[in-house]
Amino acid sequence: MKKKTTDTIATDKAVKKEIKTAAKSREIRWDRLDNTAHLFPVIAGDSMSNVYRISVTLTERIQPEPLQRALDMVLPKFDGFNLRLRQGVFWYYFEENGKPAPRVREENTFPCRFIYQNRNNSYMFRVTYYKYRINLEVFHVLTDGMGGINFLKELTYQYLRLVHPELKGDRGDDLNSTTSLNREDSFLKNYRKSSND
Repeated sequence: MKKKTTDTIATDKAVKKEIKTAAKSREIRWDRLDNTAHLFPVIAGDSMSNVYRISVTLTERIQPEPLQRALDMVLPKFDGFNLRLRQGVFWYYFEENGKPAPRVREENTFPCRFIYQNRNNSYMFRVTYYKYRINLEVFHVLTDGMGGINFLKELTYQYLRLVHPELKGDRGDDLNSTTSLNREDSFLKNYRKSSND
């Protein structure tokens, strides 16, 4: 058996390091559901969607292409929305969703329908528009109302900057300074044990 030379050993180490780096870059980020969200995936369906809607109404008609571009820009900046729901052996969990943003569509049916992930690029939210209104519908397991408001606020901000280039200013494509990306488990923050415990 041939003895490995110093160059061969260095090359082997470099290859192993490159493989580890590539494996890390392919790792899929996952996260657990917060305490209050565990129930929603179990009971959700067509008859009980657990989807809520937040809307913003503008003074001009919505243009679908800039709205789609705004969604494409905003989604990667919101880790809490760039997720898909997966079912494990004992529980549901979130997994990073590497697919393109869902398509923005003109509203043509009733609000707050159940979101079928396989028809929505595995995302748990949808963006629709109707005349002057932008609608964000979110499966409640993903975030609460405040998280939805932050996302819609940023989506609207970026949309208006695309439609009105004079609003761009010196901030470029950065998030609005008032947008919060905070994700907290409100159950843990607000839960108090009863006096019987």
